[in-house]
Amino acid sequence: MRPELILPLTTPLDRKGNVDRAALIDNVAAYAGLGVDGFVLAGSTGEAAALTDDERVELVSAVRGVVPSDARLVAGTGRESTRATVALSRRAAQAGADELLVLTPYYFRARMTAQAIASHYRAVADACAAPLILYSMPAVTGLTIPASVVGELSREPRIVGLKDSSGDVSALEASLGAAEPGFRVYCGHGGAFAASVAAGASGGVLAAACIVPEVYIAMRDHLAAGRDRDAASLQRSVSPFVESVVVEHGVAGVKAAIELRGLSGGDPRPPLMPVDEPTRNAIGRELAGLVASGLVASVEIGR
Repeated sequence: MRPELILPLTTPLDRKGNVDRAALIDNVAAYAGLGVDGFVLAGSTGEAAALTDDERVELVSAVRGVVPSDARLVAGTGRESTRATVALSRRAAQAGADELLVLTPYYFRARMTAQAIASHYRAVADACAAPLILYSMPAVTGLTIPASVVGELSREPRIVGLKDSSGDVSALEASLGAAEPGFRVYCGHGGAFAASVAAGASGGVLAAACIVPEVYIAMRDHLAAGRDRDAASLQRSVSPFVESVVVEHGVAGVKAAIELRGLSGGDPRPPLMPVDEPTRNAIGRELAGLVASGLVASVEIGR
């Protein structure tokens, strides 16, 4: 089975700081033409923590009509209480989300025991019609969903997958080993995609693929054809770029990079700051280096 490549989209903002629906639609249309397998709206790369619930739902309704029928539309709906998560999840599903990506609540992380995590996810899944994907991102939450909890929740019919953004392939393998057959485990770190799929992951939800989708599409296709060495070679070639742009500069770096590639990036929402001019220029030089090396054909996507 071909691994899935899903893009966690940035959220374009206009000059007044409001969601730019037209820019988002244009971005989705550009990516859809490349043959990716789905999109996440209001994930971490989409600045979910800085968006209102109304804005998160607006993102879904804005692009539902332009997402190809064979691509998955996933909405980030994690909130800090079960009640609020259920309310937002229901609204996102009604707006057209195929699945829901739910980040683990973390404000009271010291009390987020395995039992609390499992109870939260089970209650959200039971209350919502759309299938749910667990979202483990320890860099943000300070929490890792234990493999034992993944295994327990993988038996719930409405909980269909896990996004593991730790970059720890051994942790991902533990979740795979604990989960029921058919449960999807996604890699959420652009530097660990090839190794994760080789270990059994269903695919990746990768911010880096928003910047260099053609590299990750090629990597996906190598993995699907059993060309693991070719995929690993591509991974080694692109990983320094992932570290310097995505890991070091975060959302602001991703937005600057996709803008340099001809899509709508824009500034992040304060208090996040945009990259400064020297950093933007450095990202541009790195993109030019990828063109010179043959990893991408042109600085602008689709050219």
